[in-house]
Amino acid sequence: MITKETLEKFDACKEAARAFGRLYPHGLDVSGLWGTADEQKEMWTCLLTDGFLRQYIGWGIHTGLLPARVTGNFENADLREADLHGANLRGANLSRADLRWADLSEADLRWANLSGANLRWANLSEANLGPT
Repeated sequence: MITKETLEKFDACKEAARAFGRLYPHGLDVSGLWGTADEQKEMWTCLLTDGFLRQYIGWGIHTGLLPARVTGNFENADLREADLHGANLRGANLSRADLRWADLSEADLRWANLSGANLRWANLSEANLGPT
């Protein structure tokens, strides 16, 4: 369970922690990220399609609050401005996803399906795009 207090313990910026507390006053149960493959996919879909939460995924991964392995089918998903810095998106279906302004720096995108994805202005610095 992630709460405003959890975010404060992980040194989140105060403004983001307050906004999280207003949006999720009882916290956010992310236990599905450690569940079955279907539970993981469902939870990642919820996190990445939420306009507020997707901006902080990379921070959550970097701090260890969230696992780096992002699973799911994000075909046609609106992932504009998603922070996926350092995420393991190996094999993810991102076809036709809107990734404008997304931070994909240092992400593992090997075998990810990016066909038709809108990567305009996306940060791909140091992303692993290789096949192996």
